[in-house]
Amino acid sequence: NLIENEMKTVMLANAKEEYAFAVVDPAVPPEVRMSPKRAQMVMLGTILGGIFALLVIGFKRLFKSLREREAAGESQA
Repeated sequence: NLIENEMKTVMLANAKEEYAFAVVDPAVPPEVRMSPKRAQMVMLGTILGGIFALLVIGFKRLFKSLREREAAGESQA
C-alpha cells in the first residue's frame, strides 16, 4: 500500500509541472529598466582604489622613514 501511494505521488509529480508549487501571479517584466549604474560603479571603484593605493604607499613610506631614523639613531648612540 505504501509503495502504491509513493508511485502515485511520483506519477503526479512527473505529470504536473507545478506539483509542489502553485503560481499565484505570473512574472511581469518591469516597465522601466532598473539596472546597476555600471559607469558610476566603475568610476567610484577606480577613485576609491586610487585613494586606497595612495594611502598604502604613504604608510609604507612613513614606516620606512621611521625605521631608517631609528636605525640612524641607534648607530649614533
